[in-house]
Amino acid sequence: MATLEFDQGLFHLEQRNQPVSSTLTPYQQRMVQFCQQYLKGQPEFQLQTSGSTGTPKSITITHGQMQSSAQLTIQTLGLSEGDRLLICLNTDFIGGKMMLVRGMELNAHMKIISPKTNLLEYKPVDFIALVPLQVYALLASAEGLQFLESCSKVIIGGAPLQQRAAQVLGELSNDVYQTFGMTETVSHFALKKVSVKKPGPFKALPEVDLRLDERGCLVVKGPMTDFEEVITNDLVEFMGEGQFEWIGRFDEVINSGGYKVYPPKVSQAVEKVLGSMGYDMEFMVFGLPHEDFGQLLALVMQGPPLVAQQEEELVKGLRQQLHTYETPKKLMYLPHFPRTDTGKPCVQAIKTVLANI
Repeated sequence: MATLEFDQGLFHLEQRNQPVSSTLTPYQQRMVQFCQQYLKGQPEFQLQTSGSTGTPKSITITHGQMQSSAQLTIQTLGLSEGDRLLICLNTDFIGGKMMLVRGMELNAHMKIISPKTNLLEYKPVDFIALVPLQVYALLASAEGLQFLESCSKVIIGGAPLQQRAAQVLGELSNDVYQTFGMTETVSHFALKKVSVKKPGPFKALPEVDLRLDERGCLVVKGPMTDFEEVITNDLVEFMGEGQFEWIGRFDEVINSGGYKVYPPKVSQAVEKVLGSMGYDMEFMVFGLPHEDFGQLLALVMQGPPLVAQQEEELVKGLRQQLHTYETPKKLMYLPHFPRTDTGKPCVQAIKTVLANI
């Protein structure tokens, strides 16, 4: 039977009616209560969306959807009963909660730590889920890179992965995947193997059907959606049956002077140019309201402002990578990006701050 390991000790989940220890934190108590409810077969659960691109909302997910999602991931990744899982995502949200479900389905040993904990001391690990910020922190040291390679299976989700990080991860000897999904699809429904030698598109999990709606956005149907269609705002390009590349979000396409600009394309160029300049700054691309153009393309960077000469070098580099209408017309800076509880930059909050600058 699955076990949860906290700093305070082990909790054996076969004891489904055992009172939750008062020595656990409220966060840990909620985790144990969820696991007990799941193992008792509670039919429905209320989950909260992260709110990174809009107002957080509560949605209902069934026990069957969670189980189906977990089993498809287990089969696709070749996970085994008794595997050791390190859970370092917030389990109040779908990414962390589904790690608990996978662990219960596997009868796994689950080591539970805070999302902000130093991961290096927790080895060996058979399966771990991370967000990009955790990956970047690990890649900053040789010890962190060694830790990542020591994990047999790694999945990374919640936000796009920077190109240079993907290149480093793609050279590792273990299995590293980017995930594609959301709360409404009960975590991921597609995976992309991070590989330098054989890079490829996202590939849907077995039994998942994909199509495009009239906007060119992805529509998902499978066991994890209870075979009901989930309409997304994700613009994709199909690369073959069940395979696709992400273009961007329909609700984030920038219309500047009649030209459609896709932030992910601009972001790739910005990352490349900043990297060539020796900078590792977090940034976002926005369309700000403009009287003449409708929207003005702005590059917003986290951290201290670049000096004029550095800004000129950045813009010059971007003009060599992008069309004129895709090149940011305004450079802005924020000391820190507002974030959601899952660590993602909060788009709406950032836009509100920018509107008052």
